[in-house]
Parts: sequence; structure tokens; C-alpha cells
Amino acid sequence: MNETDVQSDPEAEQAKVRVRYDKTEATFASQFVVNATREEVIVNFSSGYIADPQTNDRLLPIQTRIAMSPSGAARLVNTLTQVLRNMQESKQEAKQESADSE
Repeated sequence: MNETDVQSDPEAEQAKVRVRYDKTEATFASQFVVNATREEVIVNFSSGYIADPQTNDRLLPIQTRIAMSPSGAARLVNTLTQVLRNMQESKQEAKQESADSE
């Protein structure tokens, strides 16, 4: 069992949360479909289109579906935004260091 310590939502009480990875599966997803109601946001993930040999149409098989509350979806968006921002900054720093060493 693999465990990771993370801090809880800053708006909640300051408590440590331990994440357990008991039955973790990783699936690559390059496509997604999002549906939403007032109560939930549903994200359907797919690895990509496949051809239907009978109709010649492209099909998007859904491998994983995740449903969350609107506030959970907002936290996910904020987290992904921060991760992508950090990745971009790291990439720019590496590029700058490479240019400086030339």
C-alpha cells in the first residue's frame, strides 16, 4: 500500500489527510466529455477515438466517469491551473538556464 500525506482544503480545519492508493489504476485520457447539472459535474474520460468499421463513424469510448459537486469541480480546476502554471514556470526557468549557459 502506498500512502501520501497531503494538507486538507485550506478553508477547512487544518488537518492532515493521508491518501491511500490501494487499488489504483492509471488510464491515459486524451479526450473528455463534460456534463453538468445544478447538483453535479460529470467528466467522462476516453483514450481517444476509434473507427467503427460498420458505419465508418468515429466512436469515443468512455473508460472512466467521475462525478463531483460544483465546489469539488471548482477545486479541481484551481488545482489543475496551479499545477499547469508551475509546470510552465519550470519549463521557462529551464529554458532560461539553458540560454544563460550558452
